[in-house]
Amino acid sequence: MSSSAQIPRFFTSTEARSKLRQIIRRASGENSERFLIGERGGPQAVLLGLEDYLDLIAPKPPVLEQIHTTSITNGTDQMTMDEIDAEIATWREEERIANASSIHHS
Repeated sequence: MSSSAQIPRFFTSTEARSKLRQIIRRASGENSERFLIGERGGPQAVLLGLEDYLDLIAPKPPVLEQIHTTSITNGTDQMTMDEIDAEIATWREEERIANASSIHHS
């Protein structure tokens, strides 16, 4: 279940303070959870993992998921930075040669 579909668990500030490491671990894990923290008057704060927070304030555009899926399909998601740099250098060199060739034929 995604964290956005969960009902957050409530902790008083005293409970949260004594269980903070556990709460942080659960908030930032793969199946992240959200927690409400407050006093007897009710919730006053929310604790959630960084990934969850970033998804809330700056959702990824759908095109990024498409690019990621294509990258996995092509195997390019496993490339090292050196391999990426070499690929870019090759493309730039091919472009430079193509542009120089078209200038000479004009």
